[in-house]
Amino acid sequence: MIKGTITKTDLVNLQVDKQKRINAQRNHSLTHLLHASLRKVFDNNVIQQGSFNNYASLHLDLSFGKDLNIKENLETKILEANNYAQNLINKNINCQIIYTNYQEAINKYHALAFFKDKYLNLNRVRIVKFNDQSIELCGGTHVANTKEIGIGLITSYKKIGVNKLRIYALSTAPNVNLEIKNKEQKLINLNQEIQENSQRLKLKNNNVGINLTKTNLINYYFNLKKAIKKQEAYLEKLKKIIQEQKLQQLVAPFLNLKPQLINNVQLLHDNFVEISKLVTKKIINFYRSNYLSKTIIFFIFKDLEAKTLKIFLIISKNLFNYSALNFLEHLKENSFAFKGGGNKNFIHIVCKNSSINQKIIQDL
Repeated sequence: MIKGTITKTDLVNLQVDKQKRINAQRNHSLTHLLHASLRKVFDNNVIQQGSFNNYASLHLDLSFGKDLNIKENLETKILEANNYAQNLINKNINCQIIYTNYQEAINKYHALAFFKDKYLNLNRVRIVKFNDQSIELCGGTHVANTKEIGIGLITSYKKIGVNKLRIYALSTAPNVNLEIKNKEQKLINLNQEIQENSQRLKLKNNNVGINLTKTNLINYYFNLKKAIKKQEAYLEKLKKIIQEQKLQQLVAPFLNLKPQLINNVQLLHDNFVEISKLVTKKIINFYRSNYLSKTIIFFIFKDLEAKTLKIFLIISKNLFNYSALNFLEHLKENSFAFKGGGNKNFIHIVCKNSSINQKIIQDL
């Protein structure tokens, strides 16, 4: 209600939005045709688990008896099913409504009934029939003829369980054309972003070659989605390269430390302030990989905002007389509160950044 009040005894006028009802009919009938087409393509190895239809869109939940792990083959079969459904739409098939009892519906008309509990106790059931292509028990609203659907397009699908798919679709030319237009714009935007990132990297071949033709609108849409996926992967690759370059620039100033030689052991020790987690990881990995023998690395990273110290102690495996765990034991002896731990050759701990803690660490 927008305003006012309503009570149980009030008389009201109900009105159905005509256009929304028509669109719901189209989507519902498309659901039946897609179901029939998927069963055709997958050799009747499909069982409907449920569906949702309204004036805007539809989805269909299906269970498959066979494994769905072969992604490329699955995409091909779904495209095949979509084209098969479109062929049915183009045949201008009349929708027949037949009332009969449940047994006759199953035995005589061979109607599909996946929700038997709904029908077993009914004296009369309703069959929705599109020639011999789609015959189902259904109580919903439908088109009079498949030509009213215009075009049916599977827009996406996703796994919702083991060998279970949810398939999303649209009907009518205006909705399908808008969906295609949005995907085309997305591809344009991706290509533009790829162009910009490629120029930053000074790449000669700064795009992925894609050739799309509109000989078949459904095939065109599926190829359009493939092109988008391909460009998204390529763009992600470029972004990772740029991110890695930025990271290297941030890390570079910290990669020139020289170890002190004490008792035939190389000691690398430094304090770092306000270093990001990624840069920290790069610094640690660099020195670990470049100083593999007879080296002790002791780094402290100060996070001023969080008021914490991150401590890394790394001891080469050929320094048998040294153990990073001894350092932890000494901290505990000094009632030093910290989180983390490690092993004989590597520890990583976090503690509060206080003057007392800094003195204890320095003394040790």
